[in-house]
Amino acid sequence: LPCDHVNIATVTGTSAREEVVSSQDPAHYFGEGHPAVTLELSVNGDLADVPYGPWIDENATVLFTYEVTNSGDVTLSNLVVNDDHDRIAACPKTTLTPGESMTCTASTLAVAGTHEIMGTVFGRPPCGEQVNVSAMCVYLLVRRAPAGRPSGASEGSAGSRCCGSPA
Repeated sequence: LPCDHVNIATVTGTSAREEVVSSQDPAHYFGEGHPAVTLELSVNGDLADVPYGPWIDENATVLFTYEVTNSGDVTLSNLVVNDDHDRIAACPKTTLTPGESMTCTASTLAVAGTHEIMGTVFGRPPCGEQVNVSAMCVYLLVRRAPAGRPSGASEGSAGSRCCGSPA
């Protein structure tokens, strides 16, 4: 088990004079855990980790999806996912057991131009320092909707898988 542990051994007996005697002796150990987390970031369903990513119409909703996985061997709690544009992602939970994943989301309205998004996840193991990882995976070029095409429709080019690595 990770973290600091103590085991206290106690012995109790009765002396020849019928007196109850006891003694205690503590033993301490520190169990080492290996906290780690991965993050995969996509935009409108595309793993857009190379320029220019998917094309999105101006004023359409841009959906950022953050796939968070506890890749370590201890439970992570107080999980928070955000990006470098001050968006805090909505997540279904704040704790992940080893091997468990969750999908978090955030959205914004598309503004013309090319954009880079740096997503970051932070988590706290049972003991030790907070863990975090960042993934810069999303480049997107937003354009005005062409005539005859409904606003919000998009054409995408899927990039390769983009994952962060433990810090």
